[in-house]
Amino acid sequence: MFCFKCGAQLPEDAKFCPKCGTPVAAPQEGTPQVDTGGGAFIGASASAGQDFIGRDKVAWRVERIEGDLVLNIGQVTPEMMTQLMSLKTMSTALKPEELSTPASAPAGTQAQEVSDILAIVHQAESQGARVRRIQVGGQELTTAELLLKRAILLKSDAEQMFYSYAQRNAGRIQAAHWQSIFARAQINPRHAFSDFDWPTYDSKLREAQALLQGANEIEPTNAEVLLHMAQVQSALEPDNKEAFRKLVYRVTQLLSSPRTREEQFWLAQATFMMAFADQQVNLNFLRSARDKFAQLGETLWVQYCDALAQAQMAMIGFQPSGQWQFRNADGSVATVIFQPDGACNGTVQNMLGWGQFIGTWSFDAASQTLYVQGWINGTFPFQNAIRVQGQQQPGVFLGLAADGSLVTFWRIG
Repeated sequence: MFCFKCGAQLPEDAKFCPKCGTPVAAPQEGTPQVDTGGGAFIGASASAGQDFIGRDKVAWRVERIEGDLVLNIGQVTPEMMTQLMSLKTMSTALKPEELSTPASAPAGTQAQEVSDILAIVHQAESQGARVRRIQVGGQELTTAELLLKRAILLKSDAEQMFYSYAQRNAGRIQAAHWQSIFARAQINPRHAFSDFDWPTYDSKLREAQALLQGANEIEPTNAEVLLHMAQVQSALEPDNKEAFRKLVYRVTQLLSSPRTREEQFWLAQATFMMAFADQQVNLNFLRSARDKFAQLGETLWVQYCDALAQAQMAMIGFQPSGQWQFRNADGSVATVIFQPDGACNGTVQNMLGWGQFIGTWSFDAASQTLYVQGWINGTFPFQNAIRVQGQQQPGVFLGLAADGSLVTFWRIG
């Protein structure tokens, strides 16, 4: 027999736990008890024959603590506590998919732990208890946290399936990747890889989706749950951008004024997801997410954003060296020659008149930003930074200047 509160083993005749002092008052097996209003005890012991970490019975009860219904599970073994501590510390953060090593298939014991505890939660709720927290041997998890972690384990299973398939079909996947870059659009993997075991993959993701929806019902403003819901939605229905966009937009609304570093991180992830909310990748959102990750010191995410941005820009073909003409939204025009050694010169014409320009330039390929500085007529200092947004048409580029104005430019020599 074990203590409901701390999990310590109890002598057969004990009336109080020798470790924490909790009264030994577990209900008799098969004797449901009803909440009479005080809320002190409304659970029942589990029926015989249920297995839970190798035992043939599960003792549990539901208590009202600080207004919440808390499921307290007894008969806690040291092995179970070790596995639960691993579950408690399990990360729920989204990780960059292409730069982090794909997770191996989750340990069966850990996945089984979550399923067993959820089975007890469902049993308690079938008797009318709306459980919000679970206590096992002194450790506590919220029901939403448990649902989220089980969903993540299922997602990891599905991702591992595709990673194994990708290793066997690296050439085909690389070809599809470059096809997406040439098309400047995202390729639906379900169309490109019809021989993959999509039914099993989908089954895992749909189970994860149902668990996440349950967590969302309990905690509607949990931004992390919503981010995982968006990721699963995108994996299940890559072409349904509207459903994906709604989930991500909801996160951005919830975190419009992030108060903690954790909320700032979630907002950066939501901004990253917004880059993929349409058929074409939105480089503005991708760069904005990159800046947010950089401010938080999230190096892997910064590298991931840079890699994706470079891949998207690879086929745009902007190479600054040569002669270019720039036209600003305010009507000003500049003709500039960019020398390979970083020097530049040309002419500038605006509402104030005409002038000659000489200076230096550099180009940051990761952010696709052209930096120019120098002097006009040898007297007036000049500097600007133009971030390349893409091509309006072949050979004609659109950029965003440091002051927020739009710039159109094209090669003339």
